[in-house]
Amino acid sequence: QQDQIRIQLSTVLHTEVSQQLLPDQNGGMVPACEIMHVNPAIRNMIRDSKTHQIDNAIASGGGEGMVSMDQSILELYNAGYITQETALSYADNPDQLRRRMG
Repeated sequence: QQDQIRIQLSTVLHTEVSQQLLPDQNGGMVPACEIMHVNPAIRNMIRDSKTHQIDNAIASGGGEGMVSMDQSILELYNAGYITQETALSYADNPDQLRRRMG
């Protein structure tokens, strides 16, 4: 039954947008957003139960308008909205994000 659900999900899903609210430097909150457009490669990953590969597909899908959560967090950090500590604590992959921060 899980196979059938994965197949159905892979055919009906078009775009996924998720967000998390991060504390900004002024005591407010700022959204970090991930955008995934479901292309044929991602459809296959869902259908074949290879969802662990989707993060890499999103990261390499910038030309299709995809944005990973960590990329969004990095942009907020580079723009001065959030601290490095906040960025790293909310990142999906803090070690990789730390390297990208320089």
